[in-house]
Amino acid sequence: MTTHDWRLYLPVAAAAGLALVAAMQPVVDPRLLFLDPMIAGVVSGDCCRSWYGFMSTLGVLMWVATGAVALFAAMLLRRIDRGSGAWMPLLFAGLISLFFGIDDVYLVHENAAPKLGVPQIAVLLGYVFMAMAYMALSWRRILAFNPVLFLLAGGLLAMSLAFDVFGIEGSVATIVWEDGAKFAGIAAWASYHLGFAARALRTAMSAPAQAGQPVARPFEPASSASRVYRTS
Repeated sequence: MTTHDWRLYLPVAAAAGLALVAAMQPVVDPRLLFLDPMIAGVVSGDCCRSWYGFMSTLGVLMWVATGAVALFAAMLLRRIDRGSGAWMPLLFAGLISLFFGIDDVYLVHENAAPKLGVPQIAVLLGYVFMAMAYMALSWRRILAFNPVLFLLAGGLLAMSLAFDVFGIEGSVATIVWEDGAKFAGIAAWASYHLGFAARALRTAMSAPAQAGQPVARPFEPASSASRVYRTS
């Protein structure tokens, strides 16, 4: 059964609101809040301030937190009920989250990769293929658990990518739209996968352990033909 929990949208709304406030506040150049702290220092010509890269740093924290929780949940699910297969999407989501967090910290696609001779567009296409592979492997469970929230996360991150590729480099509007959409997209991605992990663990932990009773299979349609029974 598809689950739509409106509470999972609250972090997305909060992230979008915070991005809007950061973009419209009149105190400092909004770019300095959204850009990476090092780049913000270069752009401002006045290095450094503790609030440089405020939004960027929060985004990295969300990536890392999501990756850590998803990987831990995948490890628990594999030990509790390996046969359910719900641990696989969490494993991939955790690795992707940590990878994107590393990219944001070390500016892989913006700086490091081009200096090593790898074009930025090649790295971005690699990210697109990574996301497509994840969806191809997990689409059944994505449809079984709040697909609207997952599509919202993907749409916001895709919007950010589009501004990164086609936007006017260095302009305030491009930076705010690119990084604002990215920040809200990270929040949606985090909320989706943390909710997914919580439901999968609840289902697995509440599964009956007696011999001959069906093992819970989170995010899979109930079917008598597909039931697997735990034996003593």
